[in-house]
Amino acid sequence: MSKPVLLVAGGSRGIGAAIASAFVANGAFVYVSDINEEGSRACAAALGDQARFLSLDVRSERDW
Repeated sequence: MSKPVLLVAGGSRGIGAAIASAFVANGAFVYVSDINEEGSRACAAALGDQARFLSLDVRSERDW
């Protein structure tokens, strides 16, 4: 069975960061994104090898 891969928008803090952390704790690989790039990078780094920062502004169709 392959490992789940998720994108967590709004993952720099609060509920988004908690969701990212929960998925990593349960074996998923998570891309953490938010318009707060510094916070997203910090969250992904704190989660270790199972997470990466992904630049994404969900308001921008071009980013998608």
